[in-house]
Amino acid sequence: NGIDGSIGLTGLAGTNGTNGTNGIDGSIGLTGLAGTNGTSGTNGIDGSIGLTGLAGTNGTSGTNGIDGSIGLTGLAGTNGTNGTNGIDGSIGLTGLAGTNGANGSIGLTGLAGTNGTNGTDGSIGLTGLAGTNGIDGAIGATGSISQFAMFFGLTSGTGNGAGTDYAATIAAKTVVGTGRVPFPQNGPTAGIARINSTSFTLPSVGTYEIYFSIHTTELGQIQLELDGVDLPETLVANMNSTSGGHLITGSFFVTTAGLNSILAVINPSGNTSALTITPADGANTHANSQVLLIKKIL
Repeated sequence: NGIDGSIGLTGLAGTNGTNGTNGIDGSIGLTGLAGTNGTSGTNGIDGSIGLTGLAGTNGTSGTNGIDGSIGLTGLAGTNGTNGTNGIDGSIGLTGLAGTNGANGSIGLTGLAGTNGTNGTDGSIGLTGLAGTNGIDGAIGATGSISQFAMFFGLTSGTGNGAGTDYAATIAAKTVVGTGRVPFPQNGPTAGIARINSTSFTLPSVGTYEIYFSIHTTELGQIQLELDGVDLPETLVANMNSTSGGHLITGSFFVTTAGLNSILAVINPSGNTSALTITPADGANTHANSQVLLIKKIL
């Protein structure tokens, strides 16, 4: 082959002829100078589609496109089977206490429970302060004395028309029943009686108030006797040596231990002087009274 000539103008596309048989390829000649581009011809009629070529290698991945808008919510699927329970979590912190609810109505009274065992005694508390004095109560009704008596004797003189109740002196006591001062006459009495002129019955157990008044010519002593026993706490005396008589008086409480105790007023045992009850003298004409008063107080 000779050197390629310059490229001529493009001719009109002819009709495609039948393909001839390929000749033997000649050797490649030298590359000719590039001619100027001719004007583009009109596109020829498309040929028939050729055989599919071999798949080319994959190209590099393109960049991700912009996310599309969220599609409509799909229909709810059927419930799956329950899974196995998971391990319990740790206990959370205690919540704040809620406000107290309204009190419920009182329930029915329950059956009485059995008594519990007694607890040990607590220590004694401090003494409380003294309380103020209460208001005085109303004055009670006046009590009455149910047992009392007055016994007496009179010397000679105005008022005693029988002479004298004390004609004899009173010797000192030697045995029970002797040395007793007589009070032969009765004053007002209730519940207390005489045995004789010198002995008197205290009927009830209790405490009695005893008073006596005796006027003797001699210095002397007088004492009470209860159930034959001299009562030393009841001894009284008048030891004034002045002539003209000696008044001896005593007032005592005596408590009895049994029923119907016997009381007497005596010239005490061991004394040597007999006692004379002093009569009225020339200047004083009225009879002298010797008195024994008995009153139960308890």
